[in-house]
Amino acid sequence: MSQPNYISFTRTDQVDEPIEGIAREFAEHFKVKRDYFRQFCRIIQVSKRWRISDLSQSLSKWVSQFGAIGGRKTIIALVNKGFGLCKTDEDINNLRGIIVESLLIAAYGGAKILTQSNIGWGAKVYIENGRGTSQVVRYRCSAKKTADCGDRATVDLGIWDGYSGKFFECKANPVSIRCKEISYMEYLRNMMKVHGISHETFFVCAESKDSIRIRLDEYGCSPLLKPIGLEELQAMIA
Repeated sequence: MSQPNYISFTRTDQVDEPIEGIAREFAEHFKVKRDYFRQFCRIIQVSKRWRISDLSQSLSKWVSQFGAIGGRKTIIALVNKGFGLCKTDEDINNLRGIIVESLLIAAYGGAKILTQSNIGWGAKVYIENGRGTSQVVRYRCSAKKTADCGDRATVDLGIWDGYSGKFFECKANPVSIRCKEISYMEYLRNMMKVHGISHETFFVCAESKDSIRIRLDEYGCSPLLKPIGLEELQAMIA
């Protein structure tokens, strides 16, 4: 009798320890419902225009607006701490994406889930056959039609419950969803189908579900690549 296929993960994304720590703090903060969730998420879009040269002024302006309502000192301190770690414009952009990942991690229970072997964060996905051999799900781009094309072998978040897998790609905004990410997720979905593994695949942004769907439609994506937007993220938090 053949052994069933199953999924495992190996974390490979390299993130500086302080930034990884901040990601965990955001995930812990938002694992419970916050009445300012939507207002907070606007920082992911607003900070797209922030530059390291005037980061202090940009942060001060955001704090004066967001902090006008009481009860927000903890999250303001966390935002200041996170952006305070940024040294370059690229750091700012990376932090924006990491915050989205943190919100998704929060929706599944917070930073504690990252210690579980059935959870992959910035991880390679392996298909295990139960007989001691495994196959990494690695997409290799042969077309190289645009600068956005390329190889890929990781998901931002993966969850295996013993029967089915959920795989997520997180972006600061829908326009950042490009050929490489879509091609990988389509390839991943196909590999799961070939090996008879139940699965779901998602693109996550802290914007509307419709805006994500429009972006996926621009690339002619399968409807099985599902959008998770701001409202869905908020609803997922217990």
